[in-house]
Amino acid sequence: MGGTANAQTVEAGFKIIMKDPAVKAILINIFGGIVRCDRVAAGVIEAYKNLGNIEIPIIVRLQELMPQKQSN
Repeated sequence: MGGTANAQTVEAGFKIIMKDPAVKAILINIFGGIVRCDRVAAGVIEAYKNLGNIEIPIIVRLQELMPQKQSN
């Protein structure tokens, strides 16, 4: 995704991946730093809703590397 994690980017990626009948699952593994994990999650959810019926499993792992500073 390279720093851009909106629904259009995720949806375009899903469409490319799902064209290959050999694909058994989609794995999204993000270590946040360039892009915020909450934006990736929102993009994945919106793309999933836009595409409708996806026949293969989608596995998502998000880990924020730069957690927000806590306010005192």
